[in-house]
Amino acid sequence: MPLDRSTENTAAASVDEYSWVVFESANAVARFLSALSRGPRDLRALGRVRICAIGPSTSDRLASHGIKADVNVPELGAESIGDAIEARGSIAAQRVLVVRPDHLRGVVGEDLERRGAAVTDLVAYRTAAASQDSPAAQAIYRMLLDGQIDAVTFTSPTAVTRFAQLIGEEQAADLLNTTVVAPIGPVTAAAATELGITSTVMPETFTVEGLVKALVARFKH
Repeated sequence: MPLDRSTENTAAASVDEYSWVVFESANAVARFLSALSRGPRDLRALGRVRICAIGPSTSDRLASHGIKADVNVPELGAESIGDAIEARGSIAAQRVLVVRPDHLRGVVGEDLERRGAAVTDLVAYRTAAASQDSPAAQAIYRMLLDGQIDAVTFTSPTAVTRFAQLIGEEQAADLLNTTVVAPIGPVTAAAATELGITSTVMPETFTVEGLVKALVARFKH
């Protein structure tokens, strides 16, 4: 569900006033660049702005528009993101725009504020979880129950949470522990552990490519 476009348009129109823009999802990129193109500005407004992309799909979406992120963080972990950005220099008193969906809490912005940044938190879009009674949820549940799924991958902590909500937390733990579970990295694995889900495969590099390689290696044995 989209938000009022005026907020997005205002942020897009003044994007060159920020030192950093942090995109928390691929859809956040799409929403923001759409707002940018609707106004009098274009991609050149990002010329002096540093970009942080969280997650491989976010980096890929930026790249599809010809934008290379200055910092790529594989998982949503507030402190790791702040550390990665500060590795490029202090952000004290610098303006930072965080573009995110509503279901991700503003922990990244809060951490950056603690580091001295002046943060604008832009919720670019809203999402609604599917119902447990939906045909898709029932089909996934049945496939897991019947052992028809060889592996389940998670590329973010949010994906773990949403999946558990879709299947039911207790059922998700029981069913996933009968198959291979492959989180993209330790933050995602920790989210699974909190729900009683055991991770079977962990890639050496926390990217989609690394995840695929780890699964290939797992199923060779």
